[in-house]
Amino acid sequence: MTFHWWQTIESVGIEKWAATVSDSTNVTKAAHRETAKNVPGLLDIRDCVHHIQLAIKDITKLEVFKSVSHCKILIIP
Repeated sequence: MTFHWWQTIESVGIEKWAATVSDSTNVTKAAHRETAKNVPGLLDIRDCVHHIQLAIKDITKLEVFKSVSHCKILIIP
């Protein structure tokens, strides 16, 4: 576990941590697993919102959504 990460946990107080949330890169997953070993009861939560956003991005590339895609450009410049 990196020193900075652990220093942050200790400065807040180990007993005050309930969960950590991160993306799913291998390095981040390994750091969170190591943290969970050292902080009893800590929940290791993945960033599900990012995965949902990626799924929506793929869905909107389907042919059926082509007519709607240009509206997005007009609404969100």
